[in-house]
Amino acid sequence: MICSWPTNNCTLVYKSLPYTKTISSDEKTVSRGKIQFYLQSANGAINFQCSLRSEEFKDATILQFYAIYSEKSAILLSSLRSLTFLVVFAYYVKILVTKEDNKESWLNLKKRISVLYQIARSERPQESQFEV
Repeated sequence: MICSWPTNNCTLVYKSLPYTKTISSDEKTVSRGKIQFYLQSANGAINFQCSLRSEEFKDATILQFYAIYSEKSAILLSSLRSLTFLVVFAYYVKILVTKEDNKESWLNLKKRISVLYQIARSERPQESQFEV
């Protein structure tokens, strides 16, 4: 089991989804991946039906992200002490974050995930989807 209760360490799993994006006026498109976040619910199972868009992660402060996670996973916000980010596409790197972490720590976590994603894409350029 990924999450051990009652410590309330919950896990996010990332999956890169393929998409295309117009990059110039001549309608040239590039196929890239996009990170998708899958949440662990209160029963310990990963919920592949309810996910977060990468923009929800990028735009949120740490406290906003905890609130979003709580709402989508149906876990009481007050019971969430920490979250463990399990970055599957980066060889199962685990990154722990707590509600008490400061803004700088939260920004560093976002940068680290971005760098791990760029490394994974450069190591496997033929892939447009990184499986969980």
